[in-house]
Amino acid sequence: MVLMTNDTPITLIKDLQGGTRAKVLCVVLNTEIRTTARGGQFFTGTLQDKSGDIKFNIWKMELIHSQEAPLVSGAVIEALVSVKVYRGNLNVEITSYQPIPQQLLAENEELVTHLLRTSHIPHDELDERFNTICNTAHELDDDLPDADTVKEQLDKYGLQQAFFNNPASVKLHHSYQRGLLEHSTEVALLARDMTRTIGGNEAIALFGGLFHDIGKTRSYALNELGVASSLSREGGLVGHLAIGYGIVMEVFKVIPRDKRLLIAHVCLSHHGRYDYGSPILPAFKEAFIIHEADMASSNMPRYREEEVNDSAELFVRDWLSGKYILSDGSNL
Repeated sequence: MVLMTNDTPITLIKDLQGGTRAKVLCVVLNTEIRTTARGGQFFTGTLQDKSGDIKFNIWKMELIHSQEAPLVSGAVIEALVSVKVYRGNLNVEITSYQPIPQQLLAENEELVTHLLRTSHIPHDELDERFNTICNTAHELDDDLPDADTVKEQLDKYGLQQAFFNNPASVKLHHSYQRGLLEHSTEVALLARDMTRTIGGNEAIALFGGLFHDIGKTRSYALNELGVASSLSREGGLVGHLAIGYGIVMEVFKVIPRDKRLLIAHVCLSHHGRYDYGSPILPAFKEAFIIHEADMASSNMPRYREEEVNDSAELFVRDWLSGKYILSDGSNL
């Protein structure tokens, strides 16, 4: 797959190595202009393809200014990059790039396949997880709808495709196609297991865990590939917790109001703390359990799996907290 005039093959993000130059085909995300300690400006962001993502810098701002269109989050580019190692991390500098026209993406399935990062869990397995969680909750409490009824309601309000296909974030966790479904089913199953261990209402733990983030079905602006490039207007002005409350109260009217309020409360409280953005704290056991399950699921990406060999660093710097962590869970 070669688009630029030279015949350098495309390199996947996961295959980039320090001390090399490479050509990549990526979606650009999280773009911003920053200022150096000396007052100069540089451009930074994230490159993403099907294999993963990595931060990049453009130190020469004239490279940005020479393009007809601005380099914005959600754009697809082919770029030549210089890769170096600094303090154990790969540093990527874009030395040249060209935007990929939307028409070319529409006509070339191979390009889309290369770019589109999706859940590592097979689609049919995720779908079966969803069905099992809904049906189990219904068997435990017939006030909660079964899987077919849930899908009918989501489809009625135009939310089914978004819930099954959207990412769970722009950049922090499960930020890929079907990431929202993967994260939501993880939280539901974790909450169920914790409830079984320490007691509680397993049906509410399952259903609340599954739909704690349903507000994210309307929180992101997606590009033509379904990649979340930024918050939507509603997501930015209202936030996914409040959006989720409104969705639950409207979409799940098949659930009695008293139990619907429990699920809606989970949407508002699952961040667990005011300084984490929750307008209200968990008010009952299952809501707190779902908060903890959400924290566990959403924090796993920081413990990224890396192959450990004789020359590898045992500890790597965590991209989110800046702290050093073991690079392979097998060493714990």
